[in-house]
Amino acid sequence: MTTSGPASAGCLCCCLIISWIIKIIITISIVIGLALLFFWIIVNPHKMKIQIGEASLAQFNFTTTNDTLHYDLNFDVAIQNPNKMMGFFYDMVVVASDQENNYVHSKWEVFYQGRKTTTTMLYNFAGKRELYFGDSNERSRFIKRFEEEKRRGMFAINVKIEDFRVRVRLGKIRIGVFQPKVRCDPLNNVALLSDHNIGKKATQNSVECQVQFKATSIMEPLD
Repeated sequence: MTTSGPASAGCLCCCLIISWIIKIIITISIVIGLALLFFWIIVNPHKMKIQIGEASLAQFNFTTTNDTLHYDLNFDVAIQNPNKMMGFFYDMVVVASDQENNYVHSKWEVFYQGRKTTTTMLYNFAGKRELYFGDSNERSRFIKRFEEEKRRGMFAINVKIEDFRVRVRLGKIRIGVFQPKVRCDPLNNVALLSDHNIGKKATQNSVECQVQFKATSIMEPLD
């Protein structure tokens, strides 16, 4: 026996509404997917490329009487934007230290980089830092390694890009705020310049940094 009446009609109407909602959601998803695909094909986005190099030490001395490290480090950071349609707004901190992070010197940078351009920033980090060791063995290990590097005239230096924030400019719109992770290998052969090797440059004195993106927000209007 079949039933009919308001209850069955209401159930049928509900099923039709759910079916239409599902079809609308699928259609919207397909449209958004195609739009993103066409956007990707047209814009053809590429990550920026970061290289650290041309590093040298005008001074790098350790005074054992007061455990003070004197340094005068010069290096450059080259950032390339390979994109034809996108510019980048950068907000970042450039940090330099020795291998054991016994001194740290940093500088904050904010700037815009246009399409198909390379920006090279020159840095001079100079100063002194009193070092503190956990015990006499740690101090002895540091002095031994320091003297070995000083004898060969080459030091290992870490240069890092930290607090890196990027906004993408496409036309008059800023698309998202990104916080890429930037990983750079140490500069293992930074020359200590002196009167007899003033023109000396290390052959392995530049490194390419790896950039990994993560979106933290989507759309932001241009100021």
